[in-house]
Amino acid sequence: RHTRSASVSWARMCIRDSAKKTEIDANTPEMYSFDEFMKSLHHPLVIYYTNIKPINGMMLIVLENKMISNLIEILFGGRARDEVDDTRQFSNLEIAIGKLFVDIITRSLTPAWEVIKNNLKFEYLKGIVNPNLVNVIGLDENVITTKFNLTVNEISSEFTLCYPHSTISPMTVSYTHLTLPTICS
Repeated sequence: RHTRSASVSWARMCIRDSAKKTEIDANTPEMYSFDEFMKSLHHPLVIYYTNIKPINGMMLIVLENKMISNLIEILFGGRARDEVDDTRQFSNLEIAIGKLFVDIITRSLTPAWEVIKNNLKFEYLKGIVNPNLVNVIGLDENVITTKFNLTVNEISSEFTLCYPHSTISPMTVSYTHLTLPTICS
């Protein structure tokens, strides 16, 4: 729910051409074992490691092929496409463009999480194209994932945020004591 509040700013910052119709939607968060999550990913992809300070937790941001290809098309004046080449690896430029998008996401998450935990900082660590090298937690440990759909001119691409449960659980204790204002009676 808190990551949804950042949706509008992501779309505005990512897509600079106001003529393009842009929407971003968050799916319901889901919990998996880390092994199940890793097996569910479509290749090729880039997994970006992010450190969450001061709690020393981790977050993964997964950009699959279609998302990175469409970001590049949009940033360089092309059109987002439904069909992308799933057989090739990413170039360093494509990984760097994905990192720019990750920077936008992490800047947007800080105010979104402020309701639960003040002063969280999301620090980019690295991007990895080989999912077999991702070693954040044990394969049997739980992760919480939220998949986002970014639609530009009716072409959808997805990215996923993945938090180890051990990162989120200390913050949920403080969240249970919050009194949120009533918006509707």
